[in-house]
Amino acid sequence: MYHYFVVTHSGAMTVALILLIVCEAFFALARSRGQMRLVSLAVKSSRISGYLVLIGLIAGIALVVLGGWSLITPWLVISFLLIACLIAVESAFISPWQAQLKRMIEKEDYTTDLSVLLSNPRAQAGRAAMILIFVLIFVLMMTKPW
Repeated sequence: MYHYFVVTHSGAMTVALILLIVCEAFFALARSRGQMRLVSLAVKSSRISGYLVLIGLIAGIALVVLGGWSLITPWLVISFLLIACLIAVESAFISPWQAQLKRMIEKEDYTTDLSVLLSNPRAQAGRAAMILIFVLIFVLMMTKPW
């Protein structure tokens, strides 16, 4: 059973990270070409990534329980702190911006220049921070240094 949770956890998190990077590629292309279709694909890949992270976290919790790890194991504590940082960055930097994007897509409201919205430095910094934090968690999980 433990093996299945390892595969689920690592697979879901790996694909989620790849989708976040693909999402950024879609945003970059949409910014340069001004195509809403690419923005829609980016938002969808981001949403799928979020679901995969949730699946990965649930499987990760199962691994902690099944593996008998202490919750105060240093690499786990650092991972929890990084996950809290991910949540904070997402809610402060990305959610408000993504809500604007979703409104633009759903209402086909192109009054705001797409390239201006996609070039929002706060959102770009937030998305870059999320990928960086995600990579740090990924490395920490793979190496378990302590």
